Amino acid sequence: MPINSKIIDQIHQLPISDSEKKLMTNILHYEEEGKFRYKTGYNELIQKHLKDCDTETEPQ
Repeated sequence: MPINSKIIDQIHQLPISDSEKKLMTNILHYEEEGKFRYKTGYNELIQKHLKDCDTETEPQ
């Protein structure tokens, strides 16, 4: 079932960082594909998100 654009709009209006919004929409897209092993997919998405956050906060 395709993700409702109203849900995506609501996510974009949340008072959270862009990377958190991206994580939420990625999870919704993952669910949309009908994956049956959510835990593995969620872990991969969350680990990537955390790694990206660490990269963003490291001093240049």
